[in-house]
Amino acid sequence: FITVTEKLYNKHGLQSLDRNEKEFSPIYEGDPVKRDSIYHQGVTWVWLLGPYYDALKNIIKEEKDEDLKDELKKTMMEFRLNTANTFYNEMVNGTTIGGIPEIYDSIPDAKIGKGAFNQAWSVSEVFRIIFGV
Repeated sequence: FITVTEKLYNKHGLQSLDRNEKEFSPIYEGDPVKRDSIYHQGVTWVWLLGPYYDALKNIIKEEKDEDLKDELKKTMMEFRLNTANTFYNEMVNGTTIGGIPEIYDSIPDAKIGKGAFNQAWSVSEVFRIIFGV
């Protein structure tokens, strides 16, 4: 979990490849062939927030040290709040007009959603996190 947080996590999801990998391509751009070739080489996938959330829930559930468990619960609340704020802003002010996109570029302060305009698995995972399901 810590490695994923440090190497892949950003506010929009999880990168599909660590930025230190030789083939890392953080920006989804170009013609269809170029976009297809970098689709899984570093762009950020929103739906992967769901498995990340599940991993954090499982860590909290199994933690025996109550002080550490309390810290993890705070981390969870911050994660859920940040997810809510990020995607509320996307739905109100972003490019998807009320929806949540499939992917984002893996660059600091990426603002434009890319890929599918209103991706069902992105929407469902974000709402599952926000509602604590």
